[in-house]
Amino acid sequence: MTRTPSESAWGAWAWATRRTAPGRPGQKAAEECGGLAAQAARALPLDVVLRGFGLDRVVEHGALADPDPEACNTLAEPGRVVPHEVPGAELVDGALKVVPEPLPGNVVRLA
Repeated sequence: MTRTPSESAWGAWAWATRRTAPGRPGQKAAEECGGLAAQAARALPLDVVLRGFGLDRVVEHGALADPDPEACNTLAEPGRVVPHEVPGAELVDGALKVVPEPLPGNVVRLA
């Protein structure tokens, strides 16, 4: 069964944020996808209740990102997109409060 991007929130986000690649006609650029890509590029607060896991502190919050969403590592610039520390994550009364960087990935370690 073929699914359309609108059948799931993740599918819609992934579809809207993909970029047009050279030699791949017919794919829409992110800017043409109804604004979902622009929303995905904003940092949004995230609150996660983690009571019962015995966690009491944030060890680190790191991200693999670049201010330019089109940036990537290449042979010419192998260190363009690198992991970096992100301040501000906190664990309060069993709830993680964090503002993850929007693209492409974050890791929050708890103990």
